[in-house]
Amino acid sequence: MQVIAANIDVAYLVMTMGSDFNLSRLERYLALTKESRAKPVIVLTKADLCDDITPIVSAVRDCAPSIDLQIVSSPKGLGLQEIASYLDGHRTGVMVGSSGAGKSTLLNALLKTEHAATGAVSAHGGQGRHTTTHRELVCLPSGGLLIDTPGMRELGMVNASEGLAAAFGDFALEVEALAQDCRFRNCQHESEPGCAVRAACEDGRLDERRWNNWVKMTREISLQQQKGDPAMQREARREQLRLNRLSRKSKRNT
Repeated sequence: MQVIAANIDVAYLVMTMGSDFNLSRLERYLALTKESRAKPVIVLTKADLCDDITPIVSAVRDCAPSIDLQIVSSPKGLGLQEIASYLDGHRTGVMVGSSGAGKSTLLNALLKTEHAATGAVSAHGGQGRHTTTHRELVCLPSGGLLIDTPGMRELGMVNASEGLAAAFGDFALEVEALAQDCRFRNCQHESEPGCAVRAACEDGRLDERRWNNWVKMTREISLQQQKGDPAMQREARREQLRLNRLSRKSKRNT
C-alpha cells in the first residue's frame, strides 16, 4: 500500500460536479483523512460546467455536514482565495481526487501560471483527462505548500477504523441504535432473520447506499487486520459458517 503524503495539515478532497461525482468515494476519502488527523476540506470543482449545483451540494452536506465545503470554478476564479487561505502560515496541504477531477487546473489557478499539464474536458459529462503522473510539492504565492497527486479512484482502507467511525458519525450511531432491535444479539446485518438494520434499509429509514459503503470499507479493514493474525482468520471462518447455517435455516422456514 503506497503512502500518499506525510505531515499534512490540510487534505483537499477534490471532486468534479460532472458525471464522475461519487458520494461513496468521498466517504472513503473522508475516512482516510480523519484517520490521518489532517483537516479535510471538500472541494467541488467545475462549477461553471454544472447547470444546477444545488442537488450535489445538498447531497454532500447531508453526507458530511460538519466538513468544510468549497465550490470552485478555476477558469472564473471562484473559490480560489478560500482554498489558499487554509494554507496560511506556511501550512502544508495535499489534493486527493480521481483522474480528471480538476486538481491540476486548480493548482495552476492558485499559482496563476501553467505549472501543471492539464487535459481537455470531455464533452460527455464534463470529465477531464488524467494528466498528473507523480506527486509534486509546490509553494503557493501565499507561502503555503501544496502537494498535487496522481488521480486515484480507490484508496485502500488500512488501519482506518477510527477514521471510518469519525467519517460516518451520526450514521454509525443510527446503525448502532437500530441493531439493538435485531433478533440476534450477534447479528451481522446480512441474511439473518429479524435484522432491524436490513429492515430499515428496505423501508427507506436507513440510506442503503451509505450502509453498503460502510459495510464494504469495514470489511476491507477487517481483511487487512486478518492478514497478519491467524486467530482472526479462524474466527472469521467460524463466523461465516454460522451465517451460512442461519441463512439455510431462514430459507427452510420461508
